[in-house]
Amino acid sequence: MINLENFVNEYLIMEYSPDQQVLYCLIRKIEGDKIYLVISRDLERTGLLTDDIVKCRIDREQSEYNFKAMISGSELQADSLNLILTPITEIEQYVNIRGDKRINIRFIAFTDENNLASVVNLSKTGMLLSTKIPYSKGEAVKVKLLISYPSTVCNFIGEIVRVSESTEGRRDYGIRITQFRSSEEAKKYNRFINELVKAFEPI
Repeated sequence: MINLENFVNEYLIMEYSPDQQVLYCLIRKIEGDKIYLVISRDLERTGLLTDDIVKCRIDREQSEYNFKAMISGSELQADSLNLILTPITEIEQYVNIRGDKRINIRFIAFTDENNLASVVNLSKTGMLLSTKIPYSKGEAVKVKLLISYPSTVCNFIGEIVRVSESTEGRRDYGIRITQFRSSEEAKKYNRFINELVKAFEPI
């Protein structure tokens, strides 16, 4: 069983509706089954309320930990506002088979026949996509990324290597890139990833 106390002072990525927005929160303390988070911006801006259900993720070097939680309340501290979560599902650990750096970033993608999806994170060898379209582990899927507006498009075929339930009837799919449509598109994707890695590097 995974002990949440091991994650104190680490960041939790919270996904909430509408539109699967993302909020980065610092885990301040664990008391019993309660997680106390220091939120990174005013709670009012999120629209979150007590009893709302959110999807949570904690990233580490070679693993990520996923679970759903209910907002139990909030408390005002001298210098911050804490959000209190109660996990409502078991914590699932996924080993990162992508050995390279993952970037947490949201943008639009399409699968197969222009089915709408969104990128959750990506790396040189794969990505995590969220969509309402059902796929199965081991299935091949065509992915089209709009990596810059309005015209830089990148197409590839990927293999579904893991599936997990998300929110609002969506699922998250871990995808390993198996083939780009052309060598030029592979170069475009690699340039895009290298730019993101540089942009997200700490100063």
